[in-house]
Amino acid sequence: MQRSQKIFVFNVVLIHLAYFIGSLFFKTYLNNDSYEYINQANNLIHHGSFYAAQWSQLPHLPEYYSLRPPLYSIFILITMYVTNSAYVLLFFQSLLSVFSWLLLRRYILKFIPHTSEGRLSVYLILALVLNPVQLVLCNSVFSDILFQSLLTLAFFSFLEGVAGHRSKFFFYYTLFLTLALLTKPALMYFAYLNILVAIFVFFRISRKGGILACALIMPLVLFCVSANNYKNTGYYHYNSSKVFNVWAYNTTNFLNMKYGNDSGYVYKNEIYRLSLSQPDFKRQYEFVDSACTHVLISNITSYSMFHAQGVVNFFLAPGREFVNGYMGIPDSQPKSFIKELNVNGLNGIKSYVSGQPLALFAINVLTTLWNAMLFVGLVVFAFSKRVPLNIKLLALIIVFYIAGVSSLAIGTARYKTAIYPILLFCNAWIIHKKPAKLNK
Repeated sequence: MQRSQKIFVFNVVLIHLAYFIGSLFFKTYLNNDSYEYINQANNLIHHGSFYAAQWSQLPHLPEYYSLRPPLYSIFILITMYVTNSAYVLLFFQSLLSVFSWLLLRRYILKFIPHTSEGRLSVYLILALVLNPVQLVLCNSVFSDILFQSLLTLAFFSFLEGVAGHRSKFFFYYTLFLTLALLTKPALMYFAYLNILVAIFVFFRISRKGGILACALIMPLVLFCVSANNYKNTGYYHYNSSKVFNVWAYNTTNFLNMKYGNDSGYVYKNEIYRLSLSQPDFKRQYEFVDSACTHVLISNITSYSMFHAQGVVNFFLAPGREFVNGYMGIPDSQPKSFIKELNVNGLNGIKSYVSGQPLALFAINVLTTLWNAMLFVGLVVFAFSKRVPLNIKLLALIIVFYIAGVSSLAIGTARYKTAIYPILLFCNAWIIHKKPAKLNK
């Protein structure tokens, strides 16, 4: 290992270690989602079920059978349950994050070979320090770091296939995407979009039938999981959080923004009350989905603007609520900058920035500026002629799919974690010159 690489590894490990040690003191690694994953892990080992609520609480609610995909709970079983310590889970998540950073450095050097190793190390270390949410999520019982690692592996497997015209790497790419799908439901629709990617690879990279066959793996997994959910709930669907998110986040926040006075919460509660009159889970689910979709489509112009703001927030949000949560700073009602600006105007901005220590406020400002630079770099990347088309297309498809489709309309910094390494890779093409000659 070269000296520059040793220094890079030392600094990346040291930064992760500092946050891990901090978690030993703050003990703030649990949240509402955490308990659902832990419940699922417990039910998986004792009852052979993916049910994500406490088994002893009756009656069982159908939506909890399909609320959380199983892979992260299996990860919890392997680490936290085997050792009876949550900190083993957090330690392994930190290792995954370190691995992603090493992988990112390796592939930037491989595909942009004239890059200065010293300058690259500064860039990646700065990117880690100025994205505290990455380090906070390493020390939280959340599935995001595992999801990020799998998505990063998928992306770089694809690049390996592009560089060497090796179709086997498309299988690895699809395998890692499928594991990511089993970690978070965010890739539900990407399972079908990936078929178009496979067709592109088939005609442009390698005309092997196995490439098209691999693209069917994700839809097959969707089918199998949905069939299992049908057996448990009477409704054929992959994940119950889809409708919950449209109901609790997109529609509710949109109505709050448009009409104010918490009108979204009023509508949310009314829709829930009416859904209870439906005879079964399938009809309840479809009733809520239909009612919320009707609201959004009826206000398509204003909702599109609201959703676009959420995408902007996705790229710029510093993750204030996660840093506060990690440090145990009371935040009874976490604030969204976009929501505060829309609902309360300038007073909302004042409310957003107040009540936080000056040092943390400064970090939030620096992180926001850093995120803005990365977004500008992504736009330049999109129009750069020296970036190979194959790389550009997949990177932009994944980034904007996560930003615009799977991240709802709230676009928090947590969701951006999934594509943060890919975003850094895109920006590296702009920062450094003389890229490697690849397939165009």
